[in-house]
Amino acid sequence: MATSEAQRRVYFIANGPFGTHFAGGDIHFMHLARGALAAGHAVVFIGGMATKYHLEHNGIPAPVLLTDSKQPTDSRCTGVVGQLKLLFHYVGKLLRTRKHLSAIGPHDVVYAVSDYWVDTLPAIWAHAALKMMILHMRAPAVHEVLFSRRADIAGARLGALHYAVSQWLSLALFRRLANKKVLCVHPLSEEFLHTRGFSAQETAYIPVGLDQQLADRVAVQEKKYDLIWIGRIHPQKGLVDLVEILHFLSQNLMGFRAVLVGDVAATLAESCAQRGLAEQIEFSGLVQGERKFELIKGSRLMLIPSHHEGWPAVIGEALICRVPVVGYALPNYEPITQDLMAYTPCYQIHTLAQRALEMLLQLREGRQLLNGDKLQVFCSTMSVESMQHKFNALLAEHLAAQIKSS
Repeated sequence: MATSEAQRRVYFIANGPFGTHFAGGDIHFMHLARGALAAGHAVVFIGGMATKYHLEHNGIPAPVLLTDSKQPTDSRCTGVVGQLKLLFHYVGKLLRTRKHLSAIGPHDVVYAVSDYWVDTLPAIWAHAALKMMILHMRAPAVHEVLFSRRADIAGARLGALHYAVSQWLSLALFRRLANKKVLCVHPLSEEFLHTRGFSAQETAYIPVGLDQQLADRVAVQEKKYDLIWIGRIHPQKGLVDLVEILHFLSQNLMGFRAVLVGDVAATLAESCAQRGLAEQIEFSGLVQGERKFELIKGSRLMLIPSHHEGWPAVIGEALICRVPVVGYALPNYEPITQDLMAYTPCYQIHTLAQRALEMLLQLREGRQLLNGDKLQVFCSTMSVESMQHKFNALLAEHLAAQIKSS
């Protein structure tokens, strides 16, 4: 008997979100869910009140099988105590998730994120026809955490160790499954998966999903800022480099103005003021949606001085707004962005500052620094619609196989 419409259910296990802040991976699965709903699938979420909050705020009409009753807040779980509290909270979510697994039937699809064992373990345990997991960014290896060998490892390292073990466990257990598909948002991640024992048939590259429609709702803005930086407080973001480059540009560019986006004022305002930048720098705080695109479109150039990244969506968000991007030549950038982004040798602060200055001088003169044809291809292939199409094609392929075997 063919699989009925009622049996075409996709379960998103999303215990990871714990606050009102919205990370890139959260945005990604929201777009996937919206696309699956549009394609006629019944979408169900398993997660906490934070997941329910994000679904409601993004207008996604999907039911949530709740795994906690804690109202989300905008606080971050920082420090050893905060991270241990979050760990115990995840343990409770895992136990409550197990009670919902009986709802997942033998014709259903289950989806989880490799970063969270609290999502991947229930996906592995579920009696689903297809188990999907996504790898957003390769976690550090345990030895990299212990010896601080990556720029994204800082502080007590408890969070980094949890991240490393969680992803390692998820991949190791998922590899043993027969009915699996592992997605990734970066071509190099797919190569990494193949080195971990997954076959080409068991993996699929899926675009990160850039929201061109949202960007297009924002009108053309006056170029109020020369430079925009979007990020958070973390050593991997190259914050020392950022302040040095801002100081260099303020000394060499008349009327220089920059906007720093994120919850960073408490940390960076004093160091900027000490370099005489108080009048040239504006701190916007955390922004999302149309306001973020207003700031991007109101800037001439985006600076990415990070020392380590996967492939930050803000690069793509700048490009779809026709705003050039300059940063260090980290290995994860070029496979996706190719020559649409300007690169300089890694961690040479003066070289990056000089390149930014050269680009800003050209942009102030009205020069176009982006290749229109290449940019059009990039916008099309990296769009939310392209991401949803690829995901729905994978679901359709699975459904066709089900019907053929029934």
